Amino acid sequence: MTIEGMQELPTAPPPPGAEATGINDLGRIQARFDALVSTLMTDALGAPRPEAEVRACTDGVRAALDCLASGEEVVPNAPGEGSLAQGTILANAFVVRMLIGIGGMAEVYQVRHRDLRSDYAIKILKPERARDPLIVDLFAAEARALMALRNDGIVRAYALLRHGDGRPFLVLDLARGPTLAETLLSRALTAEELRAVGFRLATSLAALHLAGLVHGDLSAENVVLVGGLEGAVLLDLGLAHSRESGSISFAGKWSIAAPELLDGAKHAPPSDMYALGLILAAAATGRRLDMGHDLESARARRRSVPPLDDMPRSLAALVTRLLDPNPARRPTAAEVAQRFGARDPDWVETFRDALADMRAAKAMRRWRQMVPGSKRA
Repeated sequence: MTIEGMQELPTAPPPPGAEATGINDLGRIQARFDALVSTLMTDALGAPRPEAEVRACTDGVRAALDCLASGEEVVPNAPGEGSLAQGTILANAFVVRMLIGIGGMAEVYQVRHRDLRSDYAIKILKPERARDPLIVDLFAAEARALMALRNDGIVRAYALLRHGDGRPFLVLDLARGPTLAETLLSRALTAEELRAVGFRLATSLAALHLAGLVHGDLSAENVVLVGGLEGAVLLDLGLAHSRESGSISFAGKWSIAAPELLDGAKHAPPSDMYALGLILAAAATGRRLDMGHDLESARARRRSVPPLDDMPRSLAALVTRLLDPNPARRPTAAEVAQRFGARDPDWVETFRDALADMRAAKAMRRWRQMVPGSKRA
């Protein structure tokens, strides 16, 4: 049979009533769509809804339709602790999945791109902060600097966009993994792990400082281990700010604050280095240094370097410099990175042996306390 012959074959007629059924289905869909639009635009009394309420309702419907189209469970558009409800659509591209955390300036959410179906993190200014033009300008300036950074140890920033309410938000990589703080709850780090983490954090801070930024909230909770300790990534860089800007007051934690911050000084690279010293001390010993619980005790603890008796001498010397009360005497991030990155096998061996000896001695002291009548060797 030729193609021409095939083309001449009669086609089967549609089933009886099929065309009418299709028309009726479309009519019902159109009617429901019209009712939905009317519901979105007006309230039960027929009065126009406020623009913000219309936007919120529309975002919820669009998010639900996106979930239905992809086969995902429809997430209820219920308010949470943050200013954005689950299902909120941002910049016509991202759907809010869940709140990750809230800082002094911004909120962080996990979002999903509506078309790419990939997950990201977004950091958006808190509503009360977004009303301050200075903070909005600083947020934009910092976003430009962060987007120019290309460092594996710093969470990557992709774009600065605006929500429908006018607030800017920064699109970031979603770093997955345990935090360094969670790891230290179960154990201290080995010599090799300390060197890897110290080198990674120091090189990341060096890149940040070179870009004219300081982190300002560096802690073990803000370090995510992506693929292990060698993949440490700094988070909460939206709290970072230009070292030239002293307009944002200190609102950090007492346990990580450098002494000059407690006296009203603005954030600067040496304050990040002080926080790095506290992280290294905790990583080596498995516990945080007692740095005070209020302003008075925090200042008292920082008048001198805290005791570092449970730390190997090779690391204690570096941490002592990092925790110097005088910020001018602290080493830079580049200097610390060079120290950890030095190709010196003797340093690693000496550090490992000293760490093992100290932990063995500590275990022996505990055993003697538990076993009555035990004698010293």
